[in-house]
Amino acid sequence: MNMSSPSNPDCPTPRPPAARLLALLLDVLNPLALLRQRPARSGEASQAALAGKGVRFVQRIYRLRVIGLGVGFFCVAAGFLQHPVPWPLWLLLGVHGYLWPHLARQWALRSVIPYRAERRNLVIDAAFGGFWIAALHGNLVPSAVIISMLSMDNIAAGGLRLFMRGLYASLVAGVLGWWLLGAHFQPQSDLTTILACLPMMMLYPLALGQSTYLMSKKLADRSRQFEIVSQLDGLTLLFNRRYWESLLLGEFERLHRQSSAQHQTFLLLLDLDHFKSI
Repeated sequence: MNMSSPSNPDCPTPRPPAARLLALLLDVLNPLALLRQRPARSGEASQAALAGKGVRFVQRIYRLRVIGLGVGFFCVAAGFLQHPVPWPLWLLLGVHGYLWPHLARQWALRSVIPYRAERRNLVIDAAFGGFWIAALHGNLVPSAVIISMLSMDNIAAGGLRLFMRGLYASLVAGVLGWWLLGAHFQPQSDLTTILACLPMMMLYPLALGQSTYLMSKKLADRSRQFEIVSQLDGLTLLFNRRYWESLLLGEFERLHRQSSAQHQTFLLLLDLDHFKSI
């Protein structure tokens, strides 16, 4: 007699960890899947609830973008001096380095969901990076700096998924720029180009690290505040039952570890009549 229960079509069988990992990998590597809006999971905020969210995220990325593109201008400009380019590319470089950060900030802040708009701006940054690599004819040092800084941005802001979206944007823009500009692969970097890239390699990681540290510190402070609030009664601001239960469990564990009879603990319970009036 078969004692196994019939399968329920409404409850799909959970996939093994290896299958889930493979599905996640294929989803990340698939450009079309990266562009699709992921279905909302249970517990996630609705579209209306997300309206206006992410202003601080936009401001943080804005400061990093101002520093990165402002200093990175000289890195790309040195490559342009090594391999001369027409003046429209110089104009575009100036607009991207010193005007785009302010335009991106305003664009994101005026969007319905600033957080998502800023993630879109980061993908645009990655596309610009791919185009500059093509305009530099693959000049090795500035190209490596551009890819490294953009990768750090996208990983820090959106993890692997945003990193892959930025990588695909860089590849598409790079191939398109290579074709439009008729670029020729010239990876050699002269001393001037290398020296011009040094400030970018030193200053931007410091700025990104400082921003990440401040964010983690703020999250830790907020977590401690939530922990304190969860242990207080909202009306009297006295310690609530949750706090005393955790204290009692900790005391029992301490006594269990100390077998000596000299250590004793007493629990006194008081019932105050008409405490609400007090």
